[in-house]
Amino acid sequence: MKVIKILILAAILSLGVNSVAAQAKLGHLHVPLLISLMPETKKADAQLETMAKGFEADYTKMATEYQNLMQKYSNEAAKQSEAMNQTRSKEMQDRAARIQTFQESAQSELEKKRNELYAPIFKKAQDAIDAISKEKGLIYVFDSSKGVIIYDGGGIDIIEPVKKKLGIQ
Repeated sequence: MKVIKILILAAILSLGVNSVAAQAKLGHLHVPLLISLMPETKKADAQLETMAKGFEADYTKMATEYQNLMQKYSNEAAKQSEAMNQTRSKEMQDRAARIQTFQESAQSELEKKRNELYAPIFKKAQDAIDAISKEKGLIYVFDSSKGVIIYDGGGIDIIEPVKKKLGIQ
């Protein structure tokens, strides 16, 4: 008798939870796709590419100079004194360290610039997502690119109205 009461209570609770879940309006969109479609992203990417090419040119120049000097010192090593070879070895270590520092600094500057350029893009997208979500009465919106949806029973994909809100064709 007690088991039957527990089963009935569990069924009632389950129906109540299912009823609440059915009323919840869920939406989803692929955020990276949305960001990639925004015209601001193309402009930001172009700026980053220009900056990266400048760093790459500087790095290539430094690396070529390093290789040429290394070859020269290697060819002349037998004709030089031990003290001169040690001095040259130290010089090459210093150059290699400067190249490494430059590479790390360039990477850091590129990342900083990317964050600076993308922050307003992310904010604009988030504002549009928030507006569409409120307009459609959604309770939750999932980023379908993250693999966080374990069941998609045909939720509302809001990428089209968000694109429209942003003026993207």
